[in-house]
Amino acid sequence: MSEDLGFLVEDSTKAKEIEEFYTILIVDDEESVHLMTKIALKNKTFDGRKLKILTALSAAEAKKIVTTNDDICLAIVDVVMETPDAGLELVDYIRHELANNRIRLVLRTGQANQAPEEEVIDKYDINDYKEKTELTVQKLYTLVRTSIKQYMQIKELEDSRDEIYRKMTISELTKLPNRMKLNEVLDTSGKKSIILININDFSQVNENFGFESGDKFLIELANFLKNTYSKSMQVFHLHGDVFALLCSSKESDIIEKNINKIKHDIDMQNFMIENQKISFSIRVGVALKEYGNIIQKAELAMKKSITSGDEEIVIYSKS
Repeated sequence: MSEDLGFLVEDSTKAKEIEEFYTILIVDDEESVHLMTKIALKNKTFDGRKLKILTALSAAEAKKIVTTNDDICLAIVDVVMETPDAGLELVDYIRHELANNRIRLVLRTGQANQAPEEEVIDKYDINDYKEKTELTVQKLYTLVRTSIKQYMQIKELEDSRDEIYRKMTISELTKLPNRMKLNEVLDTSGKKSIILININDFSQVNENFGFESGDKFLIELANFLKNTYSKSMQVFHLHGDVFALLCSSKESDIIEKNINKIKHDIDMQNFMIENQKISFSIRVGVALKEYGNIIQKAELAMKKSITSGDEEIVIYSKS
């Protein structure tokens, strides 16, 4: 892999670094193609950014580049390289094995009859198909600009979708995954074990110190649970003062053998609220090595713990 650092500077004599740039990849087994492409795009700017040009002389080399660089906007790929269909295999690798749908892929060939355009467009997920003689300096510039705009539009849509998903599955207060995320995890196969934790008389914290202090208390508890148990279990904040510890069937013995210790460790924690040490106790509902409606089973056990008064830990059973 080679990289023309000249495209990352405003003035090569001053070596002024450009912090933001668009990355494109040229894949071709002819050195002259790389040279002419770089000359054609030299000092071109796109929305105020210059280009970072990565080059590969084979599809095998290009695979390594696209695997380790996830910010490539455009790849212009020769069809015939180390094999007659090396470029086509590279396109297929990017789209299917890497599942990269952002990058714009343009096939460029000097042997049009080697891979008929209509057949290639029908079979492979490419964005354009060009003969090398077609790509004049102006057309290459237009191709790069159009591809970058398409890439950025797709990126913005995907980033927006990811942010919406994050907000839907993360507790805004504690930054722990929430009930929706827990349900998503529970949809995976296999039996699992879960501990639901409910703070006794948490409403009194809000009444005595205010809701802001109550929120700070929940954040501190969330941090304690995450720092203490996240290596062996997944930690969730379901709602209000209810948290969950989850592990797979293989690790369920961790919960089964340590339920009392986990409760004791949490009960022994003291948190500072308004310069006062606050101790608290919890009620626990447990579902061990269950599948199907696991949260509801643990909630039934926790409800039994709350209503019974005496049983601070209740393990769900069919009986």
